[in-house]
Amino acid sequence: MPYFRENLRPEKNYLTAWGGGGFSAQQPFRCVLYFGDIFNLTHLRSALQKPILEWREVKKLPPLEDPYSSIRKEHIGCWSTTNIEHTSPFENWNMLNHLGLDISYTRVPKQVRQKEDENDFHVIFSEFAALTYPGGPSSNPTDFLLMIPSPMDSKLPPDQHLACLDWSPVWNIIGKNLPFTERMMSLGKEYLTILFQVSPIDIPRFIAVHVRRGDFTRIFSDNECLDLPEYQYKYREFKKSHYKSMVLPFTML
Repeated sequence: MPYFRENLRPEKNYLTAWGGGGFSAQQPFRCVLYFGDIFNLTHLRSALQKPILEWREVKKLPPLEDPYSSIRKEHIGCWSTTNIEHTSPFENWNMLNHLGLDISYTRVPKQVRQKEDENDFHVIFSEFAALTYPGGPSSNPTDFLLMIPSPMDSKLPPDQHLACLDWSPVWNIIGKNLPFTERMMSLGKEYLTILFQVSPIDIPRFIAVHVRRGDFTRIFSDNECLDLPEYQYKYREFKKSHYKSMVLPFTML
């Protein structure tokens, strides 16, 4: 069936989230990648001992060649984890347009945040789980004011059959159990052979540092961001404590 509500089992409850940060960078071109083509969901299912679905398994989606072709929009209410300073949720239009979803948002209550502070950016996952607990949530979703209506002016409260939120950084539970697919690993090795100019069997061990200064400067002032020499110093300290006898090239990404 083409729509997600027609495919959800009534005796089951579901949870979904829209990826953020580098996982869903908004590109200036029409591009959609399926999560399961990048990450090994078979391993994740085995590690969690829970069923994991992709959206392409739940509803009929437009072809990747035309990822935003016209399909009927489905309305749904979701939770937003943005703090009180933000007037809009974390939105990934690239993905939501492909999924054909029209979403209205309600901000999570303060008890879901650390120290129950509405200005705090961090969300306590166990508290959010209680908020969306099937059949007996800690609070009724209809008790909270709507944060923002959907682009089509829908004003739905957070859905209780398919709980959804705009951002879910769950490294300890999910990220640690989510390796890349074999295809992605092979592609990575291919790029490394080009970078180091060696054969696949001669790829050296190395340390890569991912410095996202563009993200940091949006959160911190310029004088709070480390200069390159500071990163080099921290790298040498890390190498000294973890790889004392190994020769490792320093790679800055």
